[in-house]
Amino acid sequence: MTDEGAQRREARQFEPPPWEREQFVELLKRRVEEEQVDVEEHDAGDEEVERLAVPPDALAVTPVGGAETPQAVDVETAQTAGAQGAGVEQRELDTMMFELKAQEPSPGRVAWQLGAAVAVFLALLGTALMLWGMVGLVKVLRTSVENRSAGMLVAGTLLFFGAGFVGLAGGLG
Repeated sequence: MTDEGAQRREARQFEPPPWEREQFVELLKRRVEEEQVDVEEHDAGDEEVERLAVPPDALAVTPVGGAETPQAVDVETAQTAGAQGAGVEQRELDTMMFELKAQEPSPGRVAWQLGAAVAVFLALLGTALMLWGMVGLVKVLRTSVENRSAGMLVAGTLLFFGAGFVGLAGGLG
């Protein structure tokens, strides 16, 4: 039973279908060629690094004017100097970030301008509909009682939708 379990766990080797074998072989050849090119480029890069490498003697620090380097450093002085240096860098960084922020267009500003334009359009449309509805209502009230029902319906609809557009514009603005 353990032999059967071990056989089940073994992964089968991938074999492409017969009609795709040629393409599979070409793909493998391309991969091998690409890997060889990568290895050659990597080797060329190593040669360049070796050529540009600085000898260890050039990195040695020699005191100027025969002065000896101090062995002990005051910790508080070093921390204060480090904090002041970091503070100057932080201020410069904040200034640069502020300047960058001022140069970038904010997407919220464009959206706000578009919303304001739509609100103005809806307010003008609503006002026009309400005026048209009021004029229609005045005309309907001057006519005879028999013809008022249709006119009142149209005038009321214009007033209703005009008020809705004005309210919508107020919500957007």
